[in-house]
Amino acid sequence: MQEDVIIVKRQEEKRALALNRVLAGEWTMGEAAEAVGLSVRQLRRLKVAYEEEGIRALVHGNRGRPSPFALAPTTRQRVLELARGRYSGCNDQHFTELLAEREGLALSRESVRRMLRTAGIPSPRRRRAPNTALAENGCRPKACCSRSMAAGTIGSKGEAPT
Repeated sequence: MQEDVIIVKRQEEKRALALNRVLAGEWTMGEAAEAVGLSVRQLRRLKVAYEEEGIRALVHGNRGRPSPFALAPTTRQRVLELARGRYSGCNDQHFTELLAEREGLALSRESVRRMLRTAGIPSPRRRRAPNTALAENGCRPKACCSRSMAAGTIGSKGEAPT
């Protein structure tokens, strides 16, 4: 007979210890609820389940299952093959549009971007370094503010300086 191994997180272990103290009569439900950060009503619900199922009642039922929204591995592999092959050089937005139009894969741009970056495929766009040089008056070059206008060729009322 093979028993399932249940991995318990710290929070679930704290709840089990508190429930054991309640069942042993050492703590009241109010004390246990305060110790684990739950309401008395929630702890009462957990106590009933704990008495019936044991520690398994404290573990979430979806633990260990894949997300129902996760993309199938075959689809992910197909997207990465297309990104490396036929559509290499496309940016994320264009690649997402091409997947929808030509391949019939309706994915969000952010999902495609996350897949590509995880696989080590960078965006093809070369980004320029920001221009951090400031003019003498403390403004960035070509900035449109009162200090640059006062120091430049146009006066505050649109008149040429004298």
